[in-house]
Amino acid sequence: MQPCGSWKLLANGLPQISTFAGYGFPVVHGDLVAWWTINGFAYHSFSSNLTETVTFTAPQQPVGLSTNGEIIAFTLATAPGQGRFGYCGQLEYLDTTNEAQGVINTGLNNCAQGPTPSTSISQYTIVFTDNTTGHNGIRYYDYLRNQASAAGQGPLGNFSYLDNPVIWGDRISFFASETALNFDCDGDGHIRSTQTCLQYWNIRAPSYVAPYLAAQAAPSLGGAFSIYDKTIAFRGLNGNLQYVTVPMKGDVNQDGVVDGVDKTIVVGCLGKVLKGTTC
Repeated sequence: MQPCGSWKLLANGLPQISTFAGYGFPVVHGDLVAWWTINGFAYHSFSSNLTETVTFTAPQQPVGLSTNGEIIAFTLATAPGQGRFGYCGQLEYLDTTNEAQGVINTGLNNCAQGPTPSTSISQYTIVFTDNTTGHNGIRYYDYLRNQASAAGQGPLGNFSYLDNPVIWGDRISFFASETALNFDCDGDGHIRSTQTCLQYWNIRAPSYVAPYLAAQAAPSLGGAFSIYDKTIAFRGLNGNLQYVTVPMKGDVNQDGVVDGVDKTIVVGCLGKVLKGTTC
């Protein structure tokens, strides 16, 4: 885009903003921007200056779109009220670099913990939520290998309010209630189901690295959050913007806490090359 340049119209005649709050807002990454339409979705490539559309038979509706600049992931929902709180549907995706193969149905359910089931994609991994096992579980799908994490084996808990996990690389950032963690994250002396704490899940953590953020290291949340590389930005309890890096500096074994264990590892490796927790 050029500084002080004119706006470029991509689409018009779309529904009111309240509908986007339910179905999801437009998403952009690199050369690609994508947005839902009634019973379909559209995407625009800035380099080719072309807009493509994909349509489905009513009442099928793509919701919760995400993109990595090539893949567009979404949930193909049919009607509200099928999930625990809102929509429930199949996790699907389109590879815009191979349009001839069409939309791929993964066969996996993505059910809303809030009004709309969300998706998040980074590199070749899509993260979504699934309550078909009786839990509000987070799962991920590797579309290059056509492999999904097992249902019920991710971080589980009482996910309150809107649960929209987001992924960057190998780390999924999400939130859990104090009740689920059994820890008072905000330090008010009460463990509440209505108070949420920031969490992350390293889905490919080596054996010497803790896959989850320890409860005692989890910041208390007051709203939305986002992850990019090793930085998680989030809204604090007082409405202020905060961030945390994962792992924290000095946290050698990445268990979320800088403690004596980290010190022992470092002292034992003085003068040597440290690879994870191994000298």
